[in-house]
Amino acid sequence: MSLNTITIKLPLYRPTLVKQDMYRTMRSYFSQASNQALLYLQESPIRNATELDRLLRSIPLPSTLLQEARKQAVSRYQDWRKHANTKGFPSFRANISILFDNQNWRLRFDQGHLKIGIPTIEGHLTIDKYVPVSTNDYSLFWVNYLLTGGNGSKQQTL
Repeated sequence: MSLNTITIKLPLYRPTLVKQDMYRTMRSYFSQASNQALLYLQESPIRNATELDRLLRSIPLPSTLLQEARKQAVSRYQDWRKHANTKGFPSFRANISILFDNQNWRLRFDQGHLKIGIPTIEGHLTIDKYVPVSTNDYSLFWVNYLLTGGNGSKQQTL
């Protein structure tokens, strides 16, 4: 059985200046965590995931995002190891995009708007922390597909 990955880009819909600043800060911390994990791997390539996660705890991000940063760094490090003779040691830009997998985000429809809940530096996710996202017909099709398991029942429209 092959697994397929579906990536949907859902830009935030008119985030407040406070939210924009928070997301910029989170991206900076995410980049910092990814680069720090790379440095730890360079120092000691045999570190395991649990040890790396423990070393990254001082960065003020939710643990799920620190784990995503670690996974991204390990992947980049392993790629570098395969091609070390042709590539310089990897690093991440100052504000890379944060990757959210299917375990650390939630979607919901609220008063005709699609909203997303993601872990943030604000603390635990609550319904009032869900933020609206911009959609179009294409993204809405795939959101409905994912939310309904591909059977098309209970489709939401905006």
